Amino acid sequence: MSAPTRSVRDVAMAVALAPVLIAGASLASAATWQYYVPFETGKAAKDGKARPGQVFIWLPPQARTIRGILVGGQLGIELEIALDPEVRRACAENDLAIVYLVPHISGVFHYWAEGSTEEKRWLKAFDDLAARCGHAELRRAPWITMGHSTAGIFCRNVAYRWPERVAGVLHVKSGNFHQKDHLPPTGTLAGVPLLAINGQFETFGPEGGLRPEFGRQTQWVFVRKDIQQFRAAAPNHLISIWLDLGGDHFHGSPELSQYAAMFIRKTAQFRIPTRLPPGGGPVACLALRAEDGWLTDADLYSPKHPPAPWKDYTGDKAQAMWHYDREIAEAVAGHHKNMGNHQCIANPVCTWLDEGDGWTFRAKAEFLDSMPQQYGGDAAGKSIGHADGPVLYRAKINEPVEQIGPDTFRLLRPVKSVNIAAVHPGDERRRATNRWGSVSPPQVKGQAQTIDFPPVGDLKADGGARDLKARASSGLPVFYEVDYGPVAVKDGKVMISDLPCDAAFPIECRVTAHQVGRRTGDPVSPAAPASQVFNLIKP
Repeated sequence: MSAPTRSVRDVAMAVALAPVLIAGASLASAATWQYYVPFETGKAAKDGKARPGQVFIWLPPQARTIRGILVGGQLGIELEIALDPEVRRACAENDLAIVYLVPHISGVFHYWAEGSTEEKRWLKAFDDLAARCGHAELRRAPWITMGHSTAGIFCRNVAYRWPERVAGVLHVKSGNFHQKDHLPPTGTLAGVPLLAINGQFETFGPEGGLRPEFGRQTQWVFVRKDIQQFRAAAPNHLISIWLDLGGDHFHGSPELSQYAAMFIRKTAQFRIPTRLPPGGGPVACLALRAEDGWLTDADLYSPKHPPAPWKDYTGDKAQAMWHYDREIAEAVAGHHKNMGNHQCIANPVCTWLDEGDGWTFRAKAEFLDSMPQQYGGDAAGKSIGHADGPVLYRAKINEPVEQIGPDTFRLLRPVKSVNIAAVHPGDERRRATNRWGSVSPPQVKGQAQTIDFPPVGDLKADGGARDLKARASSGLPVFYEVDYGPVAVKDGKVMISDLPCDAAFPIECRVTAHQVGRRTGDPVSPAAPASQVFNLIKP
């Protein structure tokens, strides 16, 4: 059984009200991925040559046997979910690995198409990971697939191909379930739990675009319609929807990842065997029926039927949303409470501060007194109020930004742009909301600089921390990122972190040093990054 979880609303409040979030901490405070293997992308580069991609894996350090795998690829929100602390905790508690493909193996996974190599390349990637990590069960463990936007097609098509192996599907800000171009000729999703996460106000709609009567709510309204079509055709379609309240198409959030973590926990509890059966064949997931779960009202604005077990639900069962159990059903219903009581914030504007080295900026956003006209539908231009309390700000977990104050951030390395959210968690009267803005660092042309990063040398797994000696020719401080390997960097020292209990040595690690330059005073241009690759070896 999975560990107890707090409600999504409790977690969301805790996240949003935290006074300072160190958004970039994961970049250098803990191992992001312990191993990687190359994989065939199926695509040629511009020069016509095929170049391999990389499949990265994180293993729960204490896990001796991997029960299942959360897997997604490089497209959008997937990395935010994969790095989220609550998602990592959910996976660690249930002995689940996390796999991330760069680039994505396929946004659509048309395994049935003539000449397709996607199925073969997919299975080979897991074979190679199993060999590299020393965990043979990676070849056969069940998958929880996730995909954002176009890759929503990928994550559900893997389930169409292997419904007995896919324990659950995280379908993130995507749609077009019934678009014929992306449907396999045979197969069903019945029996595979699927969570559709959508933004309340997504920029894009389904096939045919946004509908005037719904505006930017078109996508989730049509996803709900698709779910109801599935469930009416076959009640054992185990599908539900969760909305990123106030959210758009492009961005994740801690709240989104917290709910994904709850779904992951429940999937591990109800769908993945506690102990993998003997043998070498694929592990079949535990069967579930619609009658085993709970139902909630699909009318998110004005629900008329309370959450209830399937047999006790008072509404139309075929039109309701399906959930694993009471905890997750009530969490969803509570999350959507007051959904029609809108509040909205302006997109945050970020201003660079002329202090220090010039790479600090401040975000500012105000509550709006009416809904944006561009949202369309019946929400456009609607007069609104807002909940008590200030606007809160945060950055993305996978971007090199440190939050140093409630509205103040510091850029840690050169990057094209960063994204900042203005957030309010809502209250007993009004729903939560979030709006995003982006800021591009000014181009600095000043004194040139380089980074000298001497070799690190191999580390013993039972050894202590070792000083990293990268130096910028400008004398400005460097920032380190761990690209892969079970190590972390703190205060300029590299140390062991998240070492798997049955590690397969040697383990390749890579650390990169960055220097962002100086915007104020005598300007200094950013330095080209410098990396060192080294091995973690047996004690």
